[in-house]
Amino acid sequence: MVWRSSKSVPSEGRDFQLYLLDTTMGADERVDEALALFGATRAEMQEVAERVAAGLKLLELKRTLANVKKFAGEPAVEETRWLDGERATSLIYHFEPWPEFDFEVVGDANGFWIDGGFVRREDSEVPHVEAPEELEPWRHLLSEVRERFGPLEEGDLWYPFEDHGLESRGADDVMYEYDVKFSWRMLQMIRVDPRWPDGRPA
Repeated sequence: MVWRSSKSVPSEGRDFQLYLLDTTMGADERVDEALALFGATRAEMQEVAERVAAGLKLLELKRTLANVKKFAGEPAVEETRWLDGERATSLIYHFEPWPEFDFEVVGDANGFWIDGGFVRREDSEVPHVEAPEELEPWRHLLSEVRERFGPLEEGDLWYPFEDHGLESRGADDVMYEYDVKFSWRMLQMIRVDPRWPDGRPA
């Protein structure tokens, strides 16, 4: 079952988007551009994010779809589907700072948030890249990076943040290691591993 709203995201969706912006890392220029869309400062972003996190009951691990709607408004799409043999509800939002992606929140049969993150929109193509250096923040998902460059070495995981290692052979035939960071499954930053600035020793 799919329900599609004919309305734009209500004004309260602004707070949820500021909360998402506060949970990004490293992509400072993109954050500043997004804040300009909302006419918000970083101080306001942090203040709003604390309030939204408290309202979503993140620390108590009692996130609910009802609380998501309270801060994000009615979703563009709400659908019921099966997940691992259990009935689940998916809320899909279209947020202006991320035009290539939707933000999806999945809840269980009791309405509790069990997963959330960015997913690529059906009308958006995955940017083609030849090397890790070409990866851009906010343009690639974890699954896409893994599919393009192979298995990633799992690092620190602290939902919604994920830190991974990536190995790739450069044009100079040297194997380089990269730190790759994601938030809500979206790429936030990539850098050569500082332990091997000139490539991994043979």
